[in-house]
Amino acid sequence: MTWDALAAIGSIASAVVLLVASIAALVQIRHLRLATQLECYLQTMRDMNTQEMVDARTFVRNANFNDPNILDALLNPQLDARIGKLITWLQTVSRLFNLRILDEEMMAIHIGVVTELWPRVLPIVRELRRRTGLPYLTDAEYLVYRVRRDRTITRLARRYPNNQSLAEGAVVPPLNVAAQRESTRSI
Repeated sequence: MTWDALAAIGSIASAVVLLVASIAALVQIRHLRLATQLECYLQTMRDMNTQEMVDARTFVRNANFNDPNILDALLNPQLDARIGKLITWLQTVSRLFNLRILDEEMMAIHIGVVTELWPRVLPIVRELRRRTGLPYLTDAEYLVYRVRRDRTITRLARRYPNNQSLAEGAVVPPLNVAAQRESTRSI
């Protein structure tokens, strides 16, 4: 065997080792990204389900922020703590989506919460922007725009046959777990 042949074999072996190392690195990066997304999901779910956030969402769903007196009471002398916590969460989650750090399919529930609450908090956001000149909740506003433009919720719901009625905009009745267990036992 000549030196040229040995050099060629060595080059081929080096290329194979480099290819295997690259594939291993890609697999590790994918796993790290999934671990990060899972941790973000769990943390945002913990935050979303604290009693403070549940109270804040309930308050936002039930209040009429188009009433100038209610709006003024929420903003004076400082922003109501419930609203402050809620809009901080909305901005954070929206920012993570817009930067593509969070996966839309994994975090679909968060997209639904943001798009549901956005019209409710919009009068507050407009007043905050007017008073301070700061671009409050621009990420939430952009996420809602993207969801409507791309029909994200509809697309995600259609991936799962049981959610077809969600994709069509219908209200789905609560699942009767006991009846479902009985029907699967009889099969």
